[in-house]
Amino acid sequence: MKPVVAAAMAAGIAAGAAALPWYTGYAAEKRFREYVAAENGDRSNPFTLTIERYDRGSFRSEAVTRVSARGDPTAAMWLASEVHHGPRPSVAWFAVRTIPQWDPSGQSVSHYYFGTEPAFVIETTSGFDGSHTATFTSPPFDKPLHALPGAYLAWGGANVRAVFTDDEHVRFDGELPRIAAAGMGYKAEIAGLKLDGDWRIAGPRVDWTGETRLSIRTLAGLGPDSRAAVSNFTATTTQRALGPR
Repeated sequence: MKPVVAAAMAAGIAAGAAALPWYTGYAAEKRFREYVAAENGDRSNPFTLTIERYDRGSFRSEAVTRVSARGDPTAAMWLASEVHHGPRPSVAWFAVRTIPQWDPSGQSVSHYYFGTEPAFVIETTSGFDGSHTATFTSPPFDKPLHALPGAYLAWGGANVRAVFTDDEHVRFDGELPRIAAAGMGYKAEIAGLKLDGDWRIAGPRVDWTGETRLSIRTLAGLGPDSRAAVSNFTATTTQRALGPR
């Protein structure tokens, strides 16, 4: 092979490799904006999403989305996302890390419970097979209840994973190890909460079909004159579409 041809081929390969992250960043932004538009168009969604900022670079993008209660725009939080453009070999086209942002009062409460860690992290990847995987994690804490002396709240953390496939299905499973609260002579605790489900999520939420299974190892309550406990509780919720209306 002539040196000039080899050099041209190498330059073409390098240019293609450099262009791929830009393209996946473009595709990620397009999909994100389409998702926000679809969610806002679903009247059964209790929230309104507003993209306040989306800065797309060649290898990385940043976005800030405002999430407010539908009908009450004053009740809001923000989601800050870092989008890392791929492709990442054997992993995904792109990956997104999202954490919450708060107004000053909300930030004070979050810092009280979680310190310098975010209250939760959502990690999302877009797979080569068209699927999307999202994991939701939240760190644990055990502290006196904020602004309520004499009461305490224990949060054992959370870990939830969901896989969205290109045939409009989502399968998820998760665990909340422990939630406990006490105050004014009362105590309550939920331990070993697990859930898993399989849903078809085409169309508005009222048309979704699927099943969610819930299990709780221990559910207990204690009051000044009463005590109750349930062990190995399970429940299943099911929704089936009724067809054209």
